[in-house]
Amino acid sequence: MAGPKQLIILISLGAIIRSCTAQCGLLDKCEPVVVGECKKLYNATIFPNKVCDFDTQANAMKQFGTFERLIYTKCSPLLSTFLCSYYFPPCPSDGKCLSVGPCEDLCEQVRADCEPVMKLHNHEWPNFLTCNKFPKSNGPDVCIPASAVVPMPPPTTLQTPCERVNHSVCASLSGDYMTRFPNKNMITQDEANLQFSTFKGALDSNCSSMLRPFLCLSHFPACSAGNTDHDIQTVYPCRHMCKQVRRSCEPFLIEHNGTWPDFLNCSHFPNKTNEVCLDSTDLITTPSKSPEPPTTETNAVVLPNPEHTCEPILPEVLEVCGDIHGNYTTTHFPHGDYVTQRDAVKVFNTFVQHMKTNCAPEIKPFLCYHFFPFCSPLWPTELVKPCRSVCRKARTGCEPCVNKHKHVWPDFLDCNNFKVKGTCLSLNNLKDYTRSFSGGSTC
Repeated sequence: MAGPKQLIILISLGAIIRSCTAQCGLLDKCEPVVVGECKKLYNATIFPNKVCDFDTQANAMKQFGTFERLIYTKCSPLLSTFLCSYYFPPCPSDGKCLSVGPCEDLCEQVRADCEPVMKLHNHEWPNFLTCNKFPKSNGPDVCIPASAVVPMPPPTTLQTPCERVNHSVCASLSGDYMTRFPNKNMITQDEANLQFSTFKGALDSNCSSMLRPFLCLSHFPACSAGNTDHDIQTVYPCRHMCKQVRRSCEPFLIEHNGTWPDFLNCSHFPNKTNEVCLDSTDLITTPSKSPEPPTTETNAVVLPNPEHTCEPILPEVLEVCGDIHGNYTTTHFPHGDYVTQRDAVKVFNTFVQHMKTNCAPEIKPFLCYHFFPFCSPLWPTELVKPCRSVCRKARTGCEPCVNKHKHVWPDFLDCNNFKVKGTCLSLNNLKDYTRSFSGGSTC
């Protein structure tokens, strides 16, 4: 049964068609409208016609299908009427009218509404739909004007531009994970869900621990709503994170007769140096399988309870570590051998003297992230500690200084205890910090 909006359209089109019937003396055969979106508006169309360039409904359907994604965006309340009346001109029951198409003002209104959405996805308004090709609504030719379509009134309640992620794999990363559609990669969540499912094999392969958050953020970019539209941010993964995942997972895709998709081309993602984005130091991913119970080894990372939230790093710690990374402000305890931040501070303070010697630019990030691993408020289910490469650079630069002061590099900081890659702080993450490092060693 047609809804209120469709009834208004049907009544308006009926009046136009009756007028057209009086003016046209042509006789041709009407046929049922096949496309569901247009059947909501009227039942019969006619081919060939003087409106579109297709001789059969089947041929018109092929090009109409290219607008399916645009229709899903609901960019204009007039879009369906415009496209349907162009591709499948309505036919009166007596079959005497051949050319009931859209008017120029209907085209112009739809273009004004939808062209910005098309440009967001790198598409231009098609030349074959140039609005001045359509008759004017007050001209001699009968056509469907914008005024024939009375859109439903807007909802009385304020609708947030952010929406909750409905994909179970991504929604499990954070209880408050919000996204926004359309975005530059996807039009709707349904489309994003379908595209995401094509990566099931790569996800099962565990080719990269960052694959899940990368795919979630590229398909369902994080959305942060403010008080006005200007305060809303749609945040994608950083270019560096894309490159990290691609290096690890593209060989798997190629091995299984796949390719790295064009829409995930890393050059399309923002660069953290001058754009807002999320990288591997900001993101935490839950294991793809149920985590094993924590071991008793000193280097084991105890995953925080998902019901817990990240906690602010103590001010006295941030006074030392706060310049490493702009987002490094939260951690989570317990982890490893430390139950609280105060427990970790006691041991951490014994190393502060070595940091002050500037024996290596990596020593401070290494110790800070080891004792106070980063916890992302978006995904507080795993902690970011230093990668093995950061440990080795710190140890190579500072162990001689440690020995000079008649100390030894402690066994619990053995670099073999740290991850080689994945969810950890890498040398690449520290490029900006180490680049700004100044002053020689005072050991």
